Amino acid sequence: MSGAAASVGLTGEFERGTMVQTNAHDVANYILKKTGRIQAIKLQKLCYLAQGWSLAWLRGPLFNDEIRAWRYGPVVYSLYQEHRGLHYLEEWTHGNPDDSHLSADQKKIIDAVIQQNAHKGGLDLVCETHSHEIWKTKFEEAEPSRRGYEVLTVEDIRKEFDRLDDELMKATS
Repeated sequence: MSGAAASVGLTGEFERGTMVQTNAHDVANYILKKTGRIQAIKLQKLCYLAQGWSLAWLRGPLFNDEIRAWRYGPVVYSLYQEHRGLHYLEEWTHGNPDDSHLSADQKKIIDAVIQQNAHKGGLDLVCETHSHEIWKTKFEEAEPSRRGYEVLTVEDIRKEFDRLDDELMKATS
Protein backbone atom coordinates (compact mmCIF):
# COMPACT_ATOMS: atom_id res chain seq x y z
CA MET A 1 0.00 0.00 0.00
CA SER A 2 1.31 3.45 -0.84
CA GLY A 3 1.92 6.11 1.77
CA ALA A 4 -0.69 8.16 -0.03
CA ALA A 5 -3.31 5.48 0.59
CA ALA A 6 -2.47 5.61 4.29
CA SER A 7 -2.68 9.40 4.27
CA VAL A 8 -6.37 9.27 3.34
CA GLY A 9 -7.32 6.85 6.05
CA LEU A 10 -6.63 3.39 4.62
CA THR A 11 -4.91 1.03 6.99
CA GLY A 12 -3.57 -1.54 4.56
CA GLU A 13 -6.05 -4.17 5.70
CA PHE A 14 -7.83 -4.28 2.35
CA GLU A 15 -6.76 -6.74 -0.31
CA ARG A 16 -6.35 -5.62 -3.90
CA GLY A 17 -8.65 -7.41 -6.27
CA THR A 18 -11.47 -8.00 -3.77
CA MET A 19 -14.08 -6.27 -5.87
CA VAL A 20 -17.83 -6.73 -5.64
CA GLN A 21 -19.90 -5.67 -8.66
CA THR A 22 -21.86 -2.55 -7.79
CA ASN A 23 -23.29 0.40 -9.65
CA ALA A 24 -23.12 4.14 -9.09
CA HIS A 25 -26.54 4.12 -7.41
CA ASP A 26 -25.21 1.76 -4.71
CA VAL A 27 -22.29 4.12 -4.12
CA ALA A 28 -24.59 7.18 -4.03
CA ASN A 29 -26.86 5.39 -1.54
CA TYR A 30 -23.90 4.61 0.71
CA ILE A 31 -22.56 8.18 0.55
CA LEU A 32 -25.94 9.73 1.36
CA LYS A 33 -26.42 7.40 4.33
CA LYS A 34 -23.03 8.52 5.64
CA THR A 35 -23.34 12.25 4.94
CA GLY A 36 -27.04 13.00 5.13
CA ARG A 37 -28.22 15.99 3.12
CA ILE A 38 -25.69 16.83 0.41
CA GLN A 39 -25.35 19.04 -2.65
CA ALA A 40 -25.98 17.08 -5.84
CA ILE A 41 -22.73 18.41 -7.31
CA LYS A 42 -20.80 17.25 -4.23
CA LEU A 43 -22.32 13.77 -4.50
CA GLN A 44 -21.18 13.66 -8.12
CA LYS A 45 -17.61 14.60 -7.22
CA LEU A 46 -17.44 12.17 -4.28
CA CYS A 47 -18.57 9.32 -6.56
CA TYR A 48 -15.93 10.28 -9.13
CA LEU A 49 -13.19 10.53 -6.50
CA ALA A 50 -14.17 7.21 -4.95
CA GLN A 51 -14.09 5.61 -8.40
CA GLY A 52 -10.64 7.04 -9.06
CA TRP A 53 -9.11 5.93 -5.76
CA SER A 54 -10.69 2.50 -6.14
CA LEU A 55 -9.00 2.17 -9.52
CA ALA A 56 -5.65 3.33 -8.11
CA TRP A 57 -5.63 1.35 -4.87
CA LEU A 58 -7.90 -1.65 -5.44
CA ARG A 59 -7.08 -1.86 -9.17
CA GLY A 60 -10.75 -2.16 -10.07
CA PRO A 61 -13.76 0.10 -10.55
CA LEU A 62 -16.45 0.66 -7.93
CA PHE A 63 -19.00 0.84 -10.73
CA ASN A 64 -19.22 0.68 -14.52
CA ASP A 65 -21.53 3.66 -14.99
CA GLU A 66 -20.32 6.21 -17.53
CA ILE A 67 -18.51 9.31 -16.28
CA ARG A 68 -18.52 12.33 -18.58
CA ALA A 69 -16.41 15.49 -18.68
CA TRP A 70 -18.88 18.34 -18.12
CA ARG A 71 -18.43 22.05 -17.56
CA TYR A 72 -18.44 21.64 -13.77
CA GLY A 73 -16.19 18.60 -13.82
CA PRO A 74 -16.74 14.86 -14.01
CA VAL A 75 -20.37 13.69 -13.84
CA VAL A 76 -21.72 10.17 -13.39
CA TYR A 77 -24.39 10.40 -16.05
CA SER A 78 -26.74 7.74 -14.60
CA LEU A 79 -26.85 9.66 -11.30
CA TYR A 80 -27.42 12.97 -13.05
CA GLN A 81 -30.43 11.53 -14.86
CA GLU A 82 -32.02 10.85 -11.45
CA HIS A 83 -31.18 14.12 -9.65
CA ARG A 84 -31.47 16.53 -12.60
CA GLY A 85 -32.85 19.87 -11.39
CA LEU A 86 -32.20 19.18 -7.69
CA HIS A 87 -29.62 21.25 -5.83
CA TYR A 88 -29.66 19.22 -2.60
CA LEU A 89 -30.37 15.56 -2.01
CA GLU A 90 -31.80 14.08 1.18
CA GLU A 91 -31.83 10.42 0.14
CA TRP A 92 -31.17 8.18 -2.83
CA THR A 93 -34.03 5.93 -3.83
CA HIS A 94 -32.25 3.99 -6.57
CA GLY A 95 -29.90 1.04 -6.30
CA ASN A 96 -29.49 -1.23 -3.33
CA PRO A 97 -30.97 0.38 -0.17
CA ASP A 98 -28.37 -1.24 2.08
CA ASP A 99 -24.62 -1.52 1.65
CA SER A 100 -24.47 -5.28 1.08
CA HIS A 101 -23.29 -4.80 -2.51
CA LEU A 102 -20.14 -3.04 -1.32
CA SER A 103 -17.15 -4.99 -0.05
CA ALA A 104 -15.31 -3.90 3.09
CA ASP A 105 -12.48 -2.66 0.84
CA GLN A 106 -14.84 -0.56 -1.24
CA LYS A 107 -16.41 0.94 1.89
CA LYS A 108 -12.94 1.91 3.15
CA ILE A 109 -12.24 3.78 -0.07
CA ILE A 110 -15.60 5.59 0.00
CA ASP A 111 -15.28 6.39 3.71
CA ALA A 112 -11.80 7.84 3.14
CA VAL A 113 -13.08 10.02 0.29
CA ILE A 114 -15.99 11.26 2.43
CA GLN A 115 -13.68 11.99 5.38
CA GLN A 116 -11.08 13.82 3.29
CA ASN A 117 -13.73 15.97 1.60
CA ALA A 118 -16.28 16.50 4.39
CA HIS A 119 -15.28 20.14 4.90
CA LYS A 120 -15.39 20.99 1.18
CA GLY A 121 -18.37 22.36 -0.69
CA GLY A 122 -19.47 21.23 -4.12
CA LEU A 123 -17.75 24.13 -5.87
CA ASP A 124 -14.50 23.42 -4.01
CA LEU A 125 -14.61 19.93 -5.47
CA VAL A 126 -15.40 21.33 -8.91
CA CYS A 127 -12.18 23.37 -8.71
CA GLU A 128 -10.24 20.34 -7.51
CA THR A 129 -11.48 18.09 -10.31
CA HIS A 130 -10.82 20.84 -12.87
CA SER A 131 -7.13 20.47 -11.99
CA HIS A 132 -7.16 16.82 -13.08
CA GLU A 133 -5.39 16.33 -16.41
CA ILE A 134 -8.03 13.88 -17.60
CA TRP A 135 -10.79 16.50 -17.29
CA LYS A 136 -8.65 19.18 -18.94
CA THR A 137 -7.90 16.88 -21.85
CA LYS A 138 -11.43 15.63 -22.36
CA PHE A 139 -13.31 18.89 -21.76
CA GLU A 140 -11.06 21.81 -22.58
CA GLU A 141 -9.54 20.23 -25.68
CA ALA A 142 -12.85 18.92 -27.05
CA GLU A 143 -14.63 20.60 -29.90
CA PRO A 144 -17.20 23.00 -28.38
CA SER A 145 -20.06 20.92 -29.81
CA ARG A 146 -18.65 17.79 -28.08
CA ARG A 147 -18.16 19.30 -24.62
CA GLY A 148 -20.21 17.40 -22.10
CA TYR A 149 -20.35 14.28 -24.24
CA GLU A 150 -16.75 13.17 -23.80
CA VAL A 151 -16.49 10.02 -21.67
CA LEU A 152 -13.75 9.56 -19.09
CA THR A 153 -12.78 5.92 -19.56
CA VAL A 154 -11.95 3.65 -16.65
CA GLU A 155 -8.39 3.38 -17.97
CA ASP A 156 -8.03 7.17 -18.23
CA ILE A 157 -9.34 7.61 -14.68
CA ARG A 158 -6.99 4.91 -13.37
CA LYS A 159 -4.00 6.62 -14.99
CA GLU A 160 -5.03 9.99 -13.54
CA PHE A 161 -5.37 8.61 -10.01
CA ASP A 162 -2.14 6.61 -10.28
CA ARG A 163 -0.49 9.96 -11.13
CA LEU A 164 -2.22 11.66 -8.18
CA ASP A 165 -1.16 8.78 -5.91
CA ASP A 166 2.47 9.28 -7.00
CA GLU A 167 2.18 13.02 -6.28
CA LEU A 168 0.76 12.33 -2.81
CA MET A 169 3.57 9.88 -2.09
CA LYS A 170 6.19 12.46 -3.07
CA ALA A 171 4.49 15.14 -0.98
CA THR A 172 4.37 12.93 2.11
CA SER A 173 7.91 11.53 1.88
